[in-house]
Amino acid sequence: MYLGSCGGQKKSSNTLAPKSASESANPIACQKAALKGICSKNILTALCVRLPPYCPNNITGFIRVIHSLRRWQPLSAEAHPFDIHAFDASRLDIPSLLAGAAQAQALQGWTIIPAHRSQHSTIYRADPTNPTEFPVLSIKLYHRHDLPRATREEAIMGALQEFGVGIGPRPFYANETPDGLNDPVLISEWVHGTPLKNAPPVTDEEMWHRLMTALGIIKHLQFAFTAPSVPMMGNGAQQPKDALAMLDTALSILSPNHPAYETLAHLASRAHATIAPEWAKPPRIGLNRFDLEMNHFIWDGHHLRTVGFENTDWADTAYDIGQFCAHPLYEEVPPSHWVWFRWEFARLFHEEEIIFRSTTYSQIAYVLWAIRLTEKADSSTDPAQQSRLYAQRDRYLKKAQKAFTG
Repeated sequence: MYLGSCGGQKKSSNTLAPKSASESANPIACQKAALKGICSKNILTALCVRLPPYCPNNITGFIRVIHSLRRWQPLSAEAHPFDIHAFDASRLDIPSLLAGAAQAQALQGWTIIPAHRSQHSTIYRADPTNPTEFPVLSIKLYHRHDLPRATREEAIMGALQEFGVGIGPRPFYANETPDGLNDPVLISEWVHGTPLKNAPPVTDEEMWHRLMTALGIIKHLQFAFTAPSVPMMGNGAQQPKDALAMLDTALSILSPNHPAYETLAHLASRAHATIAPEWAKPPRIGLNRFDLEMNHFIWDGHHLRTVGFENTDWADTAYDIGQFCAHPLYEEVPPSHWVWFRWEFARLFHEEEIIFRSTTYSQIAYVLWAIRLTEKADSSTDPAQQSRLYAQRDRYLKKAQKAFTG
């Protein structure tokens, strides 16, 4: 069973729009009629999948998505028995939870402890005294105030829930200017499990398929339905010219007198000369993940879920796949495996063109990372780290030279 796009490869991007006014007005009846004779009556409970509040034009393609989750995202009744979807979020005492997070201390009915700190955010875990009455919560504080990150991440989580898949946490509350806190805040379901530390072994095909599902399912959120709450920020590329412009911006920061500038500038020039600025066929636009670290994928032994959507943005559906395949964090993954990854991703999502487009974005990323690694190495004061970064930069130079100079 393959994970097909909800409208099929040759459909327009508006494949999940309501079929008619009558169907839109009565989505439940539409869903029941569409599923009759296709799904077993227990499929929704077996998969913990709920249909979105609109009816796909191509229900067969949508069922492929559901069946793919059944194959690669099997859920177990033993994992976490709390019914997170039935929980009434209005029962949460938000002011008390915010006060507890502000002081990082226990409050009546809850134990709140810091779970993760980084330069950009702090995440607290809130455990209820009575775990049958309330779910375990994540309270995330955003230390960057340049964009509405909390409400944006809430909107994406909510859109995934509305789409009918629990691959991300259920959000409960978000505020950019909460009372009693200096930072924006998002309260959501705590995702149980262990964050992945490294890319899976190349022999673990099942886990790679789970990663493909986690990366790919978000691309099926319809722009027309989701863009009002998740507006485009322009972080990703919709055409090769957008990725090439990012390359030029990165190169402009490097001094022309730098020893590596001539080599990097030549590779950037070759990329411009080799790659057409626009695709011959307009690409499908979908949400892309730009936080591609493995610790955003959480495995509990039963299913793989994902967190960290604050930088997610609309782009060519192949863009983040190309970035993923070229990321320095996963340099130990053999190039042949990334070839398999692209082909398998395209096969599962019935989007053949994604192979060439993602490969092109990876080639541009080789040059981009060569520039970034040069800058990182130059700014490092640790000789050992500097040596490691320069060595990695040289490897990326070789990849870029192979891509653009033969």
